[in-house]
Amino acid sequence: GCVIVEDTSTHVVCSCDHLTSFAVLTSPDATMSRADALALEIITLVGVVISVPCLLLTFIIFAYFRRLRNLTRVILMHLCLNLSIALLIFICGVEKTGDPDNCTGIAVALHFFMMTSVFWMLAEGVQLFRTFVVVFDTD
Repeated sequence: GCVIVEDTSTHVVCSCDHLTSFAVLTSPDATMSRADALALEIITLVGVVISVPCLLLTFIIFAYFRRLRNLTRVILMHLCLNLSIALLIFICGVEKTGDPDNCTGIAVALHFFMMTSVFWMLAEGVQLFRTFVVVFDTD
């Protein structure tokens, strides 16, 4: 699990003894066996290895076939590309947080791409609302 090494008014330093990138996501008080940590690491890696190519394939298909493009699909293209970048930063960078500058850079990049993903999903939802609800509203 993870334990708090130092807790000051400006920062918290944790020390984790499990091998997965889920150390970033789990609470510091959680305990996890090495088998569970390895299983989570494998699940993370498999999920990213499946997700990134599928997201990029979706982007490439919509980029190549211009007749498939409309506003909803352009939003989807941006979301796919954004999620791909976020996943790649997560899987490549989360283990390289030993240096404070690297850690800050990775955290900022992850935060940026996760927030922009949320807003692309919001744009997708607004566009779907406008497509289906506004069109069929007869009042």
